[in-house]
Amino acid sequence: MARVDTVLIADDHAVVREGLRNLLARAGYVVVAEVSSGEEAMLAWREHRPSLVLLDLGMPGQGGLEALIRILADDRDACVLVFTMHEDLLHASRALKAGARGYFPKSGSPDALLEAIARVRAGETFVPVEFAAALKKPSRPAGPEDVDALTRREFEVFRRLVHDEALQDIANALGISYQSVANVQTQIRQKLDVSSLTDLKRIAIQHGLLT
Repeated sequence: MARVDTVLIADDHAVVREGLRNLLARAGYVVVAEVSSGEEAMLAWREHRPSLVLLDLGMPGQGGLEALIRILADDRDACVLVFTMHEDLLHASRALKAGARGYFPKSGSPDALLEAIARVRAGETFVPVEFAAALKKPSRPAGPEDVDALTRREFEVFRRLVHDEALQDIANALGISYQSVANVQTQIRQKLDVSSLTDLKRIAIQHGLLT
């Protein structure tokens, strides 16, 4: 009997989840769970052990990048395809370095998404053509205003800060103390050699994280 490919969908928008579920069903995949946060994604992963995880990055709570890292810490062979609204190289690079099998922007077509899924299930790495060349470039030494120099936790706090999340809200989402978030914010400003939120937003715009 042929093995059935099972899928976990992690996205905080119900309309997106429904569209994905219908698309996958027509293509012969079985959706075993749908979740809307990073914490739920990890729990559903442990319960179902699906063949593939379709993972949004911008979910509430710990977020998709943290969920990706935790899933791969639980099983380094887990097949995760990031499916996201973020169309910048920085998010793509972070996700692939963390171990995602592929990175697919939500602006892509349904047929292209099915192709990406098939390729990562076949053991390939999928990235959009327009990203491929840039991602292959050797990384340059870290310097001031180089967001890629931030640690995973610093990057997550940075991403939330530039989207105007309050420190207490960030602490609640990440499950850490207010003081810890304040300390990370200080570390971020020191690494990027800036002194204000306005400067952080300017850097985020330069890296395509804000419009």
